[in-house]
Amino acid sequence: MRLVPPSEAETITRELASELMSPYCPGRTIASCTSPQARRLEAYIGEQAETGRSQVEIKQDLLLRFGEEKLGSDDNAVVVFGTALVALLAAAGILRFVRRRLSVSRDRARPPSDRTPKPDPARGSAPTQAEIDRLDDDLDQVDDF
Repeated sequence: MRLVPPSEAETITRELASELMSPYCPGRTIASCTSPQARRLEAYIGEQAETGRSQVEIKQDLLLRFGEEKLGSDDNAVVVFGTALVALLAAAGILRFVRRRLSVSRDRARPPSDRTPKPDPARGSAPTQAEIDRLDDDLDQVDDF
């Protein structure tokens, strides 16, 4: 058993606690978890580092003890890409919502004559009953305004 200088053991402890997810606080690293068990786990990591175990050995030991699912590191590709995908989908949803709201606002700002359905040359020049009903509804809304 070789002893490691305290500064090196502290560095190993800090790096592992910042990298590995806490088995006690889902979604948080060991370092950011407020649970007393996380502090004990951090102390255990420090003890292992002081006895001369490498960062890789300690990490492997913890992964065997808690499992990859619970302790998976925050640089895990699934976590990183999954988070990025969720953020991208959320941004697309927000953008779609804003564009719809702007479109509705612009439609309401135009005079009713601009919202009159244009005849489709392929169908002939007469509007359908559904188009006439929609126009009546729009005109009722303008009258109520």
